[in-house]
Amino acid sequence: MPKFLVKRYLVIFMSILAVFLIKSDQVEATVAVKRIFIDQDTIVRGYTISTADQDFKIGIRPFVFENESWVKIVQLGETLVNPPQGKRLISSVYTYNISMLDPHVLEKPIIVALK
Repeated sequence: MPKFLVKRYLVIFMSILAVFLIKSDQVEATVAVKRIFIDQDTIVRGYTISTADQDFKIGIRPFVFENESWVKIVQLGETLVNPPQGKRLISSVYTYNISMLDPHVLEKPIIVALK
């Protein structure tokens, strides 16, 4: 499968996952939400968005986005996460979503870091 298709499917999958996991009636079950608008100045210089506890970060290098975009990180509450039977959570669970005004496949990677 071509590399650009893999990237496209990954972006689509993560967006769909965030939509299904975070429904409007479940917002109170989230622990924290952090979002940033990536404007033209931020596109030029890059930006790192992180949770308050620094456990989850998304690094966006300069010129990764072509257009202004939103980046959102959501820390899910335990009531939204169902670990496999016999297993327990050992860390927080996060989702992220990148919303672009003009969706396109990213030619450069973003950095996702977990503590």
